Amino acid sequence: MIALTSISSPMADALRFDGLAEHDWLVSKLDQTAAFAQIGFKFVEQTKSNAHLELRQLEPGTMAWVAEALVSVLDYGFDQLKLTKVTVRVKLDQISHLSALEDLGFVEKSRSNGGSVIRLVANRYDYIEALAQSLMLEHIEDRDWSFGFDNGRRRAGLCSYTDKKITVSKYLSLVHSIDD
Repeated sequence: MIALTSISSPMADALRFDGLAEHDWLVSKLDQTAAFAQIGFKFVEQTKSNAHLELRQLEPGTMAWVAEALVSVLDYGFDQLKLTKVTVRVKLDQISHLSALEDLGFVEKSRSNGGSVIRLVANRYDYIEALAQSLMLEHIEDRDWSFGFDNGRRRAGLCSYTDKKITVSKYLSLVHSIDD
């Protein structure tokens, strides 16, 4: 069994990742033996900078836990595996999957099978922006604030009270972990 070791999700201490193969895990709650999801990466090209996310929810009613597991796996993918782009295919009737993935920065790129399967894509910047916007909604009462990236190299970011905008250095967001 291969364990996922670099977990940075707030719920990571409540999840267990049991490896099925390299970069493929069964996910369960620590207090339960049955897995509620299977999540893994399939690499798209030999450089291993792009990957396809495989996601299967095994137990109904566990979507909140699946979303937490997705955060952990995406953190691992962007930080440890140095992925630049992640794609995933979801059936149109899997609304909870679509919503969770869109909340994590995935955007629709194409449809197949007569529009019933959607291909979603996210890169590191999309993912960081989605996490930042989520944190801003949680901690800032004024909804006029926005998030973006800047070209700073000597500072991590900037908070402009005049423009009501928080920016993070594009350069530093590539060289530091998602948590940093």
